[in-house]
Parts: sequence; structure tokens; C-alpha cells
Amino acid sequence: MRLFTSLLLLCLLTAITATAGKKVNVLFIGNSYTYGNNLPQIVADIANTSGDTVVWEMEAPGGMTLKEHFESNPATLTKIMKGGWDYVVLQDQSQTPALPNDFVATGFFPFVRKLDSVIDKYNPCAQTIMYMTWGRKYSDNLLCQQYTINFNWPHYCSYTAMDSVLHLRYMMAADSIKAAVSPVGAVWRYIRKNHTGIELYDADESHPSAAGSYAGALSFYTAMFRKDPTLTNSYNYTLNTTDAANIRAAAKKVVYDSLLHWHIGQYELASHFTYSNAGPFFTFTNLSVNATSYKWYFGDGDSSTLQNPVHNYSKGLHIAMLIATNASTNCKDTSYSKISVPLLVEGNNHAKIAIDVYPNPTSGLLHIKNSTQEKIKSIQLYSIQGRLVQEYPNPPAVIDLRSLSSGTYMVRIQTASGLSYYHTISMR
Repeated sequence: MRLFTSLLLLCLLTAITATAGKKVNVLFIGNSYTYGNNLPQIVADIANTSGDTVVWEMEAPGGMTLKEHFESNPATLTKIMKGGWDYVVLQDQSQTPALPNDFVATGFFPFVRKLDSVIDKYNPCAQTIMYMTWGRKYSDNLLCQQYTINFNWPHYCSYTAMDSVLHLRYMMAADSIKAAVSPVGAVWRYIRKNHTGIELYDADESHPSAAGSYAGALSFYTAMFRKDPTLTNSYNYTLNTTDAANIRAAAKKVVYDSLLHWHIGQYELASHFTYSNAGPFFTFTNLSVNATSYKWYFGDGDSSTLQNPVHNYSKGLHIAMLIATNASTNCKDTSYSKISVPLLVEGNNHAKIAIDVYPNPTSGLLHIKNSTQEKIKSIQLYSIQGRLVQEYPNPPAVIDLRSLSSGTYMVRIQTASGLSYYHTISMR
């Protein structure tokens, strides 16, 4: 019975951490590499199983270039000008960004900038994301011959050559407009090298298979939510467990472990936080970027404007929300998390708990009665707002609280073995 009680205490009182869920609105602009296997929906499904939400629209006619999106497809500009997007994804036709320098100087880079200008005008708080695609499975034989002979441009003659120039061009485009990159092609390259049994290509050796689209979706999920894809979800799409796990590990290695290399989070405002708790006291760690002010709503009627607040919760389910604001752009971003607070182990007399405090209420001298064989390591006294008021390392058996104002306080008693006991006391 004593062992069970100790385990119960550990389960209830051991500090935990959790990350916040988030909702984003995303417009995907591309072609068949985007609509194949419904890439946006896979991103949304990954997000859903991770506690996040993606609301998306797509404009992706087959084979369309960014030049054509801007010049001859009114639906693209209409959707951009609709506004309200958190992210707008730009993906060019699969071969275009790999063309010789003179071609991309007039047919690729200018239209990246033009589309981004429209995005900025109608979505001032949005982040543009460049969709880095991949080289053909082996080569593009037709373009290999044509451009090698006519332009001394052999970059379509092998997967590695084509993939490398695509990588370069998408990074250059992102640099030119201060965009982030979803490095799908780089994830594919890692998988091709390290997991040769995973087939990323469809039968045409160009378009993505189910595994290829899943890899792409994980890249986008990681870029938008900045979460480790190996920890935040277990959605396998249509893949077997092993392949799905290996692809998630690849997305972590390539994308999550190098976020700033892909400019992810470098330019955009993003609200994000984690929390840890000891008993009813929750410490919130603000991980927001490019923000100048913060407003917390704890889900129980209380709020805070501190950067990293501490909050005292009562038992139950609460939804904490953080609104981060950038004063220069007047943009806001919101993240949230569900917080479940279990019943605390708390005693008001000697029979209920092994370490007791009395009298309660007290007028100032608080007695500590230790019925265990453990040494008390420290005692912390918190206000009801969750602020540490006093701390007593190697505390005496009687603590003088007469300097405190009247009110309600939480006493946390920690033993040498790491157990914690909590008491709510009232000061007269």
C-alpha cells in the first residue's frame, strides 16, 4: 500500500511539460507537385493528430509556372487578395527553376518577387514559404540533350545535378524576398541516400508517390509549426509504420534540426510556449519570436502581460492562450494549449498526510510535523498568484511568517528523495 501511495504521488506531482497547439491559414500556389495526393490535406492531417490545425486552400493547375500564375491565372491573385493567410506557399513548375541563368533571371525570380509583393500588400502578417522541389529520379533526358548542346548547361543530366541547382535557386529566391523555405527536395535527398527502400517517386519518375507526398507534408508541418515531427505525431498516412517513422526522422534531421538554415522563424512573428508544473503552479515559458508584447489568458478568468508568467490553477481542464504582438507591424499571433490539473495531494491534519503544517489558519508561526523518515530538503512559500514569496533551504521545525500579509498561500515541502507535499494555508 505504501509503494502504491508513493507511485501515486510521483504520478500526480512530478513536473510535466507540454507544447501549445496552433491554428494556421495556408494558401498553396503551385501545380501537380502540390495537388498530387492532395499534399495540403496531408499537412492538415499531420497537424490534426499533433493538436494543431491547418485551414487551407489551393490553386494548382497542372504544369503551371509562377509566371503563369501571376500573368494569366486570375484565380491565383484573387485567392491571395482574399487576405487572412498566415502562410502562402509558392511552388514553380518542376523544371523551371533549374533552367540556365538567363532564363531564371527573367522567368523565375521576377515572378517570385511579384507574387510576394501581392502577398505582402493583402496579407501584411503573412509569411511566404518557398516549396523547394526535387530532381527527376535519374535525369531529364530531353532537357539534358537540349540544354547541354545549346547552352552548355548539363544540370538536367542527373538527379544530383538537377536537384542541386533546384536547391540553390529556391534558396536564392527565398533570400530575395525574406521568405522561409520548406526544403522538401532536401528531405527527399536525405531519404534517397539513407533509406533506399522507400520509393518517393510515382511511376513517371517525376511526381511524388504517397511516401514522397508524406515527406513533403512533414517538411511543411515542421516549417509552419516548428515542432519535432518525431515527437508530435504518429500519423502514418498510407505508409507502413517503419517507412513513416523513417520519413519523420528524416524531416527532423533535415528541417527541424536546422530551422534557421531554411529561414524558418527568422522573419515571421510566431506565438509559441511550453509549460511545466509543480502541483497547482504552472510556469509558462514563452518561446515566441519577433514579438514585442504578450497577453496571456489562462482559461480560468485570469490573465497576464508578463513574458513568462507563473499561474496557480485549480483542479480541472483549462485552455491557456498566448497572444504575441509585434508593435511595428501591428500583427498578432496566437497559440494555445489544453491544461488538465489533477487533484493535488493535500492534507489538513496529521492523519491525512505524512508531512503536515499547523495551525491552519495561522497568525504567523507555522509548525512543520514530519512523520516520515525522510529529511525535508526545502520549503517554498507561494502566493495564490503563483509567485515565490519565501524559500527555506534546510528549514527549521517552526517557520516565522509574521512578516507576511493576510491571505492565502501555498506551501510546498520537498524531501531529499524528491517527493513534494502541498498545503494551502491562510494567514490571518
